Amino acid sequence: MSSSLANGFESSESPEDTGAGGKDAQRNGSLNSKETIDEEDNVSDQIENLLERIYGTGRYQFLTVMFILLPCFFSVSFIQSLTYFVIPIPSDHWCRLPVNISSVQDELALLPPLNTNSSVYSQCRMYDLNYSAFEDYDALSSFINASRVNLTTTQCQHGWNFDTSVYHNTIATDWDLVCGKDYLPTLSYSLTSIGGAIGIGAGGYLADHFGRRITYFVALFIVVFFGTLTSFAPTFDAYVLATILMTTGTNTIYQVPYTIGVEILPARFRSRFSAALTFAYASGGIGVAGLAYLVRSWRPLLQIGIAPFASFFVFWFFMPHSPRWLISRGQLKNAQKQLRLMAKVNGVTPTEEWEKELEEMCKRNQTLRYITTRRTANLWNWIRIFQTFPMFRQTLLLAYLSSTVTICYVGLNYYAPALGNDPYLSFCLSAMIELPGSLMSGVIARMVGRRLTTFVFMTCFICASAFCIGVASVPLEAFLAAKLFMTGSYVSQELSLYESYPTDVRSEGVAFTNTVSYIASNLGPLIVFLRHDSPVLPFVIFGSISLVGVFALCWLPETHNKALPETVEECQKRSQEVSANNLLNCWPYKRGAKQSPEPQTSQEHSRL
Repeated sequence: MSSSLANGFESSESPEDTGAGGKDAQRNGSLNSKETIDEEDNVSDQIENLLERIYGTGRYQFLTVMFILLPCFFSVSFIQSLTYFVIPIPSDHWCRLPVNISSVQDELALLPPLNTNSSVYSQCRMYDLNYSAFEDYDALSSFINASRVNLTTTQCQHGWNFDTSVYHNTIATDWDLVCGKDYLPTLSYSLTSIGGAIGIGAGGYLADHFGRRITYFVALFIVVFFGTLTSFAPTFDAYVLATILMTTGTNTIYQVPYTIGVEILPARFRSRFSAALTFAYASGGIGVAGLAYLVRSWRPLLQIGIAPFASFFVFWFFMPHSPRWLISRGQLKNAQKQLRLMAKVNGVTPTEEWEKELEEMCKRNQTLRYITTRRTANLWNWIRIFQTFPMFRQTLLLAYLSSTVTICYVGLNYYAPALGNDPYLSFCLSAMIELPGSLMSGVIARMVGRRLTTFVFMTCFICASAFCIGVASVPLEAFLAAKLFMTGSYVSQELSLYESYPTDVRSEGVAFTNTVSYIASNLGPLIVFLRHDSPVLPFVIFGSISLVGVFALCWLPETHNKALPETVEECQKRSQEVSANNLLNCWPYKRGAKQSPEPQTSQEHSRL
């Protein structure tokens, strides 16, 4: 069949132009779906075997991951984490009075109490007086103390003063986003989902149709340019607009390197890659905590934290093209060039045999892609992830599971600075706890599979959240345990996500899932905002939605030690194998089944 498909692809005429014979062939091809799927399985296995053969010492993949991809993940984390120190509202603020006062304590003594029986001053109200009528502070103080009970109050008329012991200034202090406007910093964070949703969708489309590398650098330019521009925003509205434009690229500069890493590595190394990138991502959060501690004004913090990443444009000369994407697009010469470079660095001598196999794979893969997308315009190619019930079910389950994990993960990050008295230390500990979480998840996912790993970590997260119920405030130990388990869930779930979609629509499928989860992730800060009513209420909500996610993941196919799917039909076949029997059977190996040993790895392999 492969030779007939190849001949059909090489023909310049479409099936519709070949007369009745062409129509009959097209009809027979559509009916013989099982043969087509078997052909696609063969292509997927051939690509996986080819990558294994040219892996050699693995030096090319090691250098690419260590010195190109991991720094990319560090930059994303660093840029995204800056927001947590740009938008906070200082814990102490009060009305600014139009009088010359020498000390803060003297000014606080002139403020009305929070209520009649309270000794705490109001943060949002001041006495309704003509302050200019008093000669000096002593006269004003004597008048207020003598008639405090009878005086009326009004909202702050001259702005606010803030405690600068923790933050020198933030957007809340610059634009007085307190009292009736205290929801605006959280809202500004949530509104970034507009740019994020647009950017994820556009980035996925561009990556699948124009290539991974060029898409990354377009997104990097957007992030660096608008991120730096954000620091010069003259108003709150301008800040929100610039932030939305910046976030159109932030998720793409994370998604594309992840896709490249998954597509250049053999199956046995992907869990290690996922754990390694989480190390880099967590390191970015730790670095931001240190920088924010030293630079406590939000404008220079953004400038110092974003502009230097313009140096990453030098990666243009070193970032690889995805050989899987090149093969799926039938770009034989570019695929040969990329694979020869990988083989040369890895110490493998190319042979005529795999050169012929590569040529055959390009022809066959593009022909299969032509057949399966014949009735679908390229612009709507992503709709194929919904074309059958098994694919529809898998896509929705991946979207829900990803949304659940992202809501909890983002919510915990948003909660971290408000935990304890030192937001810098709290955020640093929150980022550091991700290191053992990602390591544990990577090791367990490699041993027992992605699905069972996610199941275990999410169940532990639910238990840690339940521990917070009934306590007056969230203990730091419980919070760190919850963050560790959610990080482990995030690592294994994200790896499964990238391994579940086929190469020809992988970026678009991942983009759709990430768009849904990114929009849903804005519920995280809103849920955390409820801590003002009850400190433990966010953990009750996080634990509840995670409980549903535990059951959802059991209906997803296991991707452990399997070749990456190349076409939608191959994914459909794998999804059809998942039934109700999988609901309680998260263990990836059947009892009594003989497991095939992993290929022998050298010391060079173990570096990944």
